[in-house]
Amino acid sequence: MKTLVKIEGDPKEEALEALRKIAIDMPEVCIMDTGIRDSLGLDTALGAGPGGIPGAGGQGSLDSIEMIKNYFGGPSVISKERCQNIISDSNIDLGEYDFVYEWSKEPTSGQLVILEEQIGKELNRLGVKYSIKSE
Repeated sequence: MKTLVKIEGDPKEEALEALRKIAIDMPEVCIMDTGIRDSLGLDTALGAGPGGIPGAGGQGSLDSIEMIKNYFGGPSVISKERCQNIISDSNIDLGEYDFVYEWSKEPTSGQLVILEEQIGKELNRLGVKYSIKSE
């Protein structure tokens, strides 16, 4: 299952950052967003084997783990273990959406409500209009 978020308006980058922070503490989801794909060069880095991004079919190199740690704010923000599974390796097509939470197993209705509440709290705080869809 996926929970997709479309951000309408600015501050878009701040909104993406807030959505990423929500995911760090949710081990049952991995994510993909427009900023991650561009900033980390995932179109070329995804794939199994040495140097691949963690979670993308292999364990990834120390460089890729450090790259992800730095992207999310460093080791005080995200653990090495979480770096290995936070970025989706399913080659998600974002389509019209800006952010995707991909669930590792079918979420309960309670988990969906909690995620939607956290998203609403953060994006409303920023004054960002958004829509959410789970499928």
